[in-house]
Amino acid sequence: VWRGYLVRKRRSSYNDTDGRFDILLGNVDAPNVQDKGFCTSLYCQLAAMDCINIIMEGDFNCALCPQMDGYPSQIDQSKKAKALLKVIQEFDLLDVWRQHNPLRILKLSINLK
Repeated sequence: VWRGYLVRKRRSSYNDTDGRFDILLGNVDAPNVQDKGFCTSLYCQLAAMDCINIIMEGDFNCALCPQMDGYPSQIDQSKKAKALLKVIQEFDLLDVWRQHNPLRILKLSINLK
């Protein structure tokens, strides 16, 4: 299970003449099971919003770095993690928690019996 926040990497701001800022705030709760359409849908929704300032948080139900965040540790990323990384790269996002804790191992597991 990956828990983190995604925010835009580029440090830029925009304000109009009235001093307003356009920021997209998103809360994502990804399905627990492998869903081929989830990341595609997320990508399309973000693209449709056409906003350069994005703050997104939630439960994505996958480990972006399975060696550090998965339990038990795995070598390969899941298809879901690979698809999510494509969304992260396309929209220039980053995992703030991982940026501040680059070497910390986070082993989370949920028993759904």
